[in-house]
Amino acid sequence: MIYTNRFKQILQIVLEQGDAYIPVDELARRLNISRRTVFRELQNANLKPYHLDMVSRQGRGIRIEGDEKDRRRLAADIATDLIPYVSKEERRKLLAFELLRFPDVKKLVVYGNMFSVSETTISNDLDALASWFEHYHIELNRAHKNNIRLLGKEEDRRLAMSAIIHDTIGSKEQAIDYLDADALRHEVFEASQDGILRLLNQDILDPVLDLFTLERHELGLNQYAQSSYIGLIIHLVVAVERIQKGEAIESDPSLCETMRATPAMEQAKAIAGRLESIFDIEIPQAETVFIAMHLSGAKNVDPIDAFDDDQIVEIANDFMNDFPPRIASSLRMDPRFIKGFITHLRPTLIRLQRGLPIYNPLLETIQAQYGELYAQSAHAAALIGEKTGLSISEAEIAFMTMHVGASLERRRFEARQARIHTAVVCASGVGVSALLAARLQHVFGTRLHLVTLSLEQYKTNAYDDLDLIVSTFDLAQGMVPVVKVNPLLTQNDIDHLRDVMKNLEYGAHADPDRDGLEKLRRVEQMTGAARAIVNGLVFANVDPALDWPALVAEAGLLADGSASEVTSALLEREKIGSVMVPELGFGLLHAKTTGVKNAQVQFLWPAQAQEFAAYPGIRAVVVLLMPADYASYHQKLLSSVTTYMMETTNLQQAVFEREERRIQQALSAIYLELIRADMA
Repeated sequence: MIYTNRFKQILQIVLEQGDAYIPVDELARRLNISRRTVFRELQNANLKPYHLDMVSRQGRGIRIEGDEKDRRRLAADIATDLIPYVSKEERRKLLAFELLRFPDVKKLVVYGNMFSVSETTISNDLDALASWFEHYHIELNRAHKNNIRLLGKEEDRRLAMSAIIHDTIGSKEQAIDYLDADALRHEVFEASQDGILRLLNQDILDPVLDLFTLERHELGLNQYAQSSYIGLIIHLVVAVERIQKGEAIESDPSLCETMRATPAMEQAKAIAGRLESIFDIEIPQAETVFIAMHLSGAKNVDPIDAFDDDQIVEIANDFMNDFPPRIASSLRMDPRFIKGFITHLRPTLIRLQRGLPIYNPLLETIQAQYGELYAQSAHAAALIGEKTGLSISEAEIAFMTMHVGASLERRRFEARQARIHTAVVCASGVGVSALLAARLQHVFGTRLHLVTLSLEQYKTNAYDDLDLIVSTFDLAQGMVPVVKVNPLLTQNDIDHLRDVMKNLEYGAHADPDRDGLEKLRRVEQMTGAARAIVNGLVFANVDPALDWPALVAEAGLLADGSASEVTSALLEREKIGSVMVPELGFGLLHAKTTGVKNAQVQFLWPAQAQEFAAYPGIRAVVVLLMPADYASYHQKLLSSVTTYMMETTNLQQAVFEREERRIQQALSAIYLELIRADMA
């Protein structure tokens, strides 16, 4: 029977008490863990194989009841790390993993005891594993008959470990909140029957899980797929255990030089620093490089790949165009597919270039249930292979099929769904509402037809065609449901909105037909306003030590109009609450004011600095000024700036890179699309 290290510690303490009970509080104190953790471990207690029972008595504690001989057998077994397995193949996989974890010299008898088999059986297993190790350029050295040692580079051992880890956890890609430590612990690590996951040191695993949960935003861990996230946890737990045991970790110096200036290396240093603090260890540079390699293999971007943006887009277009016309047309009309596929394609090509394995636990299911679409995807993927000189694996073709299938299913679903006309209401209709609208669009996609309104607009117009109103402050309930949400749209807000939408009775509203001349007049006005904004863009490098009131004053001075009125309007708006989004790198100042005659946009950067000293993470401040007698298209033009700063767009990148000409071009393209949409 296999138990976690922590449960073994509990068993050892309870066995030491003999027939006496030990209070749970005492157990928690001695193990330096919480009562909750003790109870969680006890829930999985199964002593039936030893004919023993774990007995609990309220007010007294717990004890183990049974024959003394069975107690001694349990005590002996928990003192030895036994590894269960269900087949010869699984035993060999576990043996390989154990050798890779701790590659120092060990005797055959150690592994024989570990797997409860003879030394001859272990010797036969090693003979069978030799060619598998050779595939990863690792030598299974048995110069001394009864001693075993792995020879090879650390990076090759890591790659081999990754193969076993992915083979084990690949089938566990499941619908759980894997960013929640308790869910991950229960659903993957504790519920697992796989020996590899049960081998992990629980005293190291728990703090790592807690770190990844509590500081995942700061460490940038939200972006990874489930298998990459879990794989990183496993690698870190094994690495910390090796460092605690004093084992040397080395890597190729050239690899360190390659990774040195990459974002992945900076992220790895942050993770390593937190681990050093938690476990009171010193993580060598070689291990930090390996963490960076793991991150680099899982990230959406990599600065040292051989494909530029234009090549990636061209490859994606070739892929789409190879499908039958009906599917190709549908894919080209789906911006979510195009963006998602391009984001997926770059790291995929990097992994293939570097010879890193790609795993897809759903491969056989996709081939069986979506055979025709898989075949079409395989044909299109062959073009990618010809263009790049890379071999596209079946696992990767299955991932591509999933992207295509998701797009087609989404199109079918959206065709059956009436769109919910939703107003997003905030004080001005430009700042917070645009941020909130971007988040709503990201979560609900085209299910919502969104308009942003100021409080004044909401109060002075009927808006009979609305199905739903979303606001950041309390509004009186009327014929149209009103949902108050946090400006950052929390998970509770999302769940509440889904419930409201599920029960909402609505019709598919159509915009009223407008007279052709009126439409042309509006397009002309909107085009003129857009041209005025782009031509009047303000770019300024300001003192990085400025605080928020000083930045407001600076924006007032830079405005084309009355500096005092603009400053006053911005300060009045700031009383409602500042809009700073450090996780996205920008702050927002916005107001409606009599101090300007035309809508204006400013971009303020900290001079000779990456961010403002008083506001960590803020790399730029965007200022949006709307005239008091504005038209609805002014509001749409300004709010689109906020919307496009919320995503990794050409505008956002140009702002952060301080490329003024590129900002003008990006904003012009955005406005052109808005005008085209308004003409439809």
